[in-house]
Amino acid sequence: MKRFIYVAIAMMLTLGYTSCQSKSDRIEKLRDFVENISEDGKEFSEEQLEDINDEFTDMLESLEKYDNLTTDEIKEIAKIKGKYAAEFLKKSSKSFMKEMDKAGDAVEGFIEGLVED
Repeated sequence: MKRFIYVAIAMMLTLGYTSCQSKSDRIEKLRDFVENISEDGKEFSEEQLEDINDEFTDMLESLEKYDNLTTDEIKEIAKIKGKYAAEFLKKSSKSFMKEMDKAGDAVEGFIEGLVED
C-alpha cells in the first residue's frame, strides 16, 4: 500500500512539473515569437500580418486556458501582449502607408488623365 502511495505521489509530482514546464515553455515561445516579428527591417504584407495575428491569438489562447497562472506569469503574458500590440500596430501602419502611397499615385494619375485636353 505504501508503495502505491509513493508511486502515486511521484506521478503527481511528475505531472505537476511537466505542466509547469509546458506553461513556461509556452510563455517563452510567445516571447520569442513577438521578438522575431519585431526585428528591425522586417516588413510584412497585409496577408502575412493576418497570419501572424492568427498565430499569436492561437498561442495566447493555449496559454490562457491554464487556470493556475501565477501573478508573475499573468504580468509576463500581459507585457508580451503589450509589446505585440505595439509591434503589430507599427507593422500594420507601415503596410497601410505603403498602400496609401500606391493609392495616392493612382489618384494622381487619374486626376492628370481628367485634366488633360
